[in-house]
Amino acid sequence: MLLGTSVNVICFLFIGPAPFFHSETYLSVVIFCLALQGAGLGGQLVPSLLDMLKTAKQHGFPDDYTTYALVSGIFNAFFALGAFLGPTIGGIMDDYMD
Repeated sequence: MLLGTSVNVICFLFIGPAPFFHSETYLSVVIFCLALQGAGLGGQLVPSLLDMLKTAKQHGFPDDYTTYALVSGIFNAFFALGAFLGPTIGGIMDDYMD
């Protein structure tokens, strides 16, 4: 997860680009970084979902498809909630924090 997070941080620095790079935005760099960011996101999400499944089993849930469905549903619901609330709150903050 640490490697996936590090890849995403580096990608965001180049997509921006970060002010301390003193460079322009190039489409090819953005495309490459977005593709690499997808791999980094996979490196973050897959281990966290597997840890949620392991923790559910440790707390007495059966090792079958019902547990997998429950954990996956909770994971996807909160992922979608974050994907909605993040840009929404970020846009509101951008409007009011000039």
